[in-house]
Amino acid sequence: MAAWKASWAGQVKPATEARKLRTVRSLYRFGQQYAHWPSNPLCTIADLHVPDPLPYRMPTPDDVWALMTAAEQHSPFAAALVAFVFGTGCRISEVVATTWGAIIPGRTQWAWHVPHRTPNQVMPLRPEVVAALQRWRVAQGLPPTHWEREDPTPLFPTSAGEPMRPVALTATIRRLAVKAHLKAYPAFALRHAHAELALRHGASLTLLKRTLGHHRLSSTARYLRPELHLPAATSDFLPWKPSE
Repeated sequence: MAAWKASWAGQVKPATEARKLRTVRSLYRFGQQYAHWPSNPLCTIADLHVPDPLPYRMPTPDDVWALMTAAEQHSPFAAALVAFVFGTGCRISEVVATTWGAIIPGRTQWAWHVPHRTPNQVMPLRPEVVAALQRWRVAQGLPPTHWEREDPTPLFPTSAGEPMRPVALTATIRRLAVKAHLKAYPAFALRHAHAELALRHGASLTLLKRTLGHHRLSSTARYLRPELHLPAATSDFLPWKPSE
């Protein structure tokens, strides 16, 4: 077993090493439980510590604005795409699954029925996102505020009118990042930027959890960074002097 581990250790990323160990350890546990294998040779090998890569993938506000500027200069489609992903903090899978029927226009506030979320969630859209979507519709020769309630047209279709694939959306963001002179800027970095900037400007962790669609608050708490000086425990709310 040591020879097997040594054959690839150091040649792959720590996360891959940890995943390999967990997979084989689970296989041996299954064998012990159902096939009466004598022992688990991995029981003495501890799980590898894998550092959270999130802080290293967090874009700065300047990165976000540079990407938005590049998108606006490129096309109304690109501008609406970047504004929507950053302005909602949504997942890429949720973007490509969204149709115009899921966008609810209103006189003072637009909203979005987020796909794939249970229970059904309606998220308000901020004015900048609405304006970008309206410009995108006008560029297609469509009315900016009127469409069928159940319109199945993808919000961001391909040239053939089909929903974009996640890989195509990611490639679009990467090309815009190159135009903005940004390196290694994946599409999900906009989701990370939404989360950190929202917390930095006073959003609560509970509200961010709902916006991002997390099931556990611990997933959202990854975005709590010391330099944000945010309250991460109830002790931060305790008075430390006699009341007046």
